[in-house]
Amino acid sequence: MNILHLTDFHFKTSLHNEFKQDAIVENIVNHIKKQNILIDYIFFTGDLVFSGTKSNDFTNAAEVLIDKLLSALNIPKDRFFICPGNHDVDRTKVSPAIISRIDNLKTNEELEAFVKKKDIDYQSSLSPLENYEHFAKQYFTTTNRFDTISFGYSSHIRTHLGKSVGVICLNTAWRAIGDLDEGNLIVPISYLQESLKLISKCDIKILLHHHPISQFKLYNQYTIEDLIHNNFNVSFSGHLHKNNTSVSYTSKDGILKLASAAALADNDGSKIGFTIVNINLDSFKVNATCYKYDAQDEIFYDTKPLELQIPIDSEKAKQNKFRQRLRALYSEELENADDLFLKGKKDKDNKGFIDLWTSPVISSKSAEEVKKQNSVKIVEVEQIIKSNVNFLIMGNDKCGKTSLLKKIQLICLEDYNHYERIPIYLDFKKIEKEEHLEGKFVKDLASYFQVNKAAVKDIMENETVMLLIDNMDFRDDENIKWLEGIVKSFSLAQIIICTDQNSGSKYQELKINTYSVKTLYFHSLKPKQLRELADKFYGSSEISKVEVINRINHIFGMLAIPFNFWSVSLFLWVFKDSRKDITNDVDLVDLYIESILEREKLIKNKGSFSFEKYKQYLAHLSKFLLDNNENAYSATSDNILEFTAKYLASNPRNDTDSATIWSYITDKGIIKEVENKRYAFRLNGVFEYFLAHYLKLDKEFRETVINDNNVYLSFKNELEMYAGSNRGDEDFVLKIFNKTKEIFAEINQAYLTENIDNALTQLDTGEIALHLEKNHTDLIRSVMSNEQLDDIEEVEESISTISIQDNCEVRLKRFLPIDQNNIVSLENSLYILGRVFKNADDITSTDLINEIFDYIIDTTVSWGYKLFQSFNSDNSGLSEEKNKMAALVKLMRQMLPIIVQSRISDMIGANNLQGIIKDKLHKLKTSKEESQFKKFILLYTLADIDLLKNHEYIKQSISDIKIPVLRYSILVKILYYYNFRTLEYSPSNKEKISKTLQGYFAEAGPKFNSKLYTKDSVSKTFQTLEKLKTVNAKLS
Repeated sequence: MNILHLTDFHFKTSLHNEFKQDAIVENIVNHIKKQNILIDYIFFTGDLVFSGTKSNDFTNAAEVLIDKLLSALNIPKDRFFICPGNHDVDRTKVSPAIISRIDNLKTNEELEAFVKKKDIDYQSSLSPLENYEHFAKQYFTTTNRFDTISFGYSSHIRTHLGKSVGVICLNTAWRAIGDLDEGNLIVPISYLQESLKLISKCDIKILLHHHPISQFKLYNQYTIEDLIHNNFNVSFSGHLHKNNTSVSYTSKDGILKLASAAALADNDGSKIGFTIVNINLDSFKVNATCYKYDAQDEIFYDTKPLELQIPIDSEKAKQNKFRQRLRALYSEELENADDLFLKGKKDKDNKGFIDLWTSPVISSKSAEEVKKQNSVKIVEVEQIIKSNVNFLIMGNDKCGKTSLLKKIQLICLEDYNHYERIPIYLDFKKIEKEEHLEGKFVKDLASYFQVNKAAVKDIMENETVMLLIDNMDFRDDENIKWLEGIVKSFSLAQIIICTDQNSGSKYQELKINTYSVKTLYFHSLKPKQLRELADKFYGSSEISKVEVINRINHIFGMLAIPFNFWSVSLFLWVFKDSRKDITNDVDLVDLYIESILEREKLIKNKGSFSFEKYKQYLAHLSKFLLDNNENAYSATSDNILEFTAKYLASNPRNDTDSATIWSYITDKGIIKEVENKRYAFRLNGVFEYFLAHYLKLDKEFRETVINDNNVYLSFKNELEMYAGSNRGDEDFVLKIFNKTKEIFAEINQAYLTENIDNALTQLDTGEIALHLEKNHTDLIRSVMSNEQLDDIEEVEESISTISIQDNCEVRLKRFLPIDQNNIVSLENSLYILGRVFKNADDITSTDLINEIFDYIIDTTVSWGYKLFQSFNSDNSGLSEEKNKMAALVKLMRQMLPIIVQSRISDMIGANNLQGIIKDKLHKLKTSKEESQFKKFILLYTLADIDLLKNHEYIKQSISDIKIPVLRYSILVKILYYYNFRTLEYSPSNKEKISKTLQGYFAEAGPKFNSKLYTKDSVSKTFQTLEKLKTVNAKLS
């Protein structure tokens, strides 16, 4: 029985398309005739037309394709079978409300009830396929009693060489609306059950459907899959033409599944082609050949024929049983992945590992190589699986190595028939390595797959296995031998090994038996992945998403927490799951520590050593390790155990022992081995957190840190966190305030009497406009603060030097003495006050709050004035170098307003200070000596805090600010917001705020330079920026 399989014709009505389509059909006919093959049946698996909107397109498509094929190949119409595809849908009739109702169905029972009720919503849901249905019933009018045509399916029985052939054409396009189809398609179970009854006695049962069953909703997919695999012998499908270069097949899961290349490409990357399938109805052997089209020479050429076997009887039963076991394993491993990732947390939206998964940043280049080469292409998970290459993937602790392997395992289990790899996950830390060669390994696999040992050996000898080795340790040669023994057990294997960066560093040119292994490296998550994760956690929750991204950027930068999947996800979890009113960043850090130490579990278990006791113990441990500065704040396990025993003995109520404490803090990842069997805190930020907690416990130590000018600056993170944890400690805030006043006494005395507005007015702005025209992005990057630069998205899918793995290991503090002549030293001193003031939001003295706020503004202006004057120094050297330096100095002087404003925004830009800032603006407006520079600072700090709510302050700045260099600064800020801050928002808010910013820029530009910033030039500027955004969006 010879079958011509065609799919995805995508007919369009136009002279060009008709000519092209006629030529393709003519070439198909000619090539088949040259093969001297007599076609018995034609199967067409959906997408006859490009759009189902016009009913005439179906008739015209039939004339161009179906009529010509039937006539030329001498095939009766009743041997042509067709099913609908997503392009056959009239999308103008799709009702979002009805689709929403269908999508909200959660079980097959609910789906069946909806179909059987046949209410107005169900009837309306049929409308988008009316044109197709009308065509099919008119064109294939039949009185054959073995034909049944309904909306959900058509059923046909034919006799071929004495054998009965049953063909079901299933409608998988009912829910197909074009967007978001994958994972949302459904077919009522009754459709398939009814159709199967009609062909139950046939010798061979064939299914035609357009979409892969893997694109169905899970609740529906599994039942549909079982019905298909258990009852049909062969299935033909389409839809995936962009991915298919030839016939795609699988015959290892109880059924032979065939998917052909598209019959007619539409300049979308599709492959033109058709397939001829010969089925021997006695032996069920199949010969399938795909014929691909050479568009340049306008001819079809043969590909290598495939010899296949349709599984029948015991083999079919065996394959279906194994397929069902793999599906059950998918559910089991998904639960394991959820437990691994969620660690007992309950998400209100029922989101799990799959929902929240974000692709890691993996590269073939190490961090050092990336630094030298500037950037390198990212390797996607799909590439790893499909490459048939063995990989050693190295990464730092908690970077997402286990999550990657679990994701690969789930992908292979979910779609085994596509990837044809049986995944086997092995955790090196947990497996009993010495016993696998004695049969335990085979026994364990038999239990895992629920087959006998003979079946396991068959898998080892004849199937392709995906070996996923986690936590591999290459530092011991015996471990290498174990790995080689495991790999040797399998005849066909793809190996993916994940190991710690240090553990596998010397094996970058690894070879296991005869297998060569390529090395890949984990890198920090980029802004793109951070936003993607936040989108998955928060969905349409706009405000919290923007807020948490900004907070994570600051906290991770401050505490050197690595931007990896685990750390970012944990912060997102605790922020979302907390019922507390999180008003400052330290609240978020507290929740992060609570999650690491599993505070809820400690409370639930009611152990003698509570969460608070662990916090106090770890605070004392941090001080103990701090005193071990000659060993980089580390100690041996014996030393830590000895310290712990003494600490516990100091309080007779500590009813536990040092071994239990040690086991808990190492198991939870607080402490880790660093080198030479010495242990330190895993993350520098966690070390600093507990030092901050120790500041609370030891007043003498706190006083020493504040008063010692040699150590004060090195404890800026600890002082900030102390203020956030002790928000009402007014005495502490006063001491930091007085300390800062001492440091800046001479500077404020020198500069507070100066009028910086006058200095800014005298700045030469003749060349400023040219900077904006030459390169908006480079200019903005040159003046934004580090915290604001964190918002910038690297648009290419490569790893820039900015995103190299952060140095998150515990590091020795740099004890830099306070230097009143050093700009950086002064900035750090001021930063400590700003952050302490921002976090200590429970102090109640109105006078003190206003005094400190005014002081921070005035002193930052003084600092800026000093910075401004420092740009005046002469530079010796060659004339060309002098010119370059002079240009740089000039640019930096022009950027001064933005530099100062950005620093203030970094320090005190918080929601809880908006009221104070607005009050200061009001007082400034009524002041006789109004400072435009201060107004600029306050207005744009409000815009930085909440652009959506406070963008009107930009408009106020355009009308109130007169100084040219400040007007220039307004343009730069608007472009910064437009290029980068708008990326944080949902599409609707993004569009709204982007249009508003364009209007502000059009208003502000002429006030700065009316000749340059005309209406036409402003319009062209934003057209160019939009084109760049479009290109960047495609790249990312």
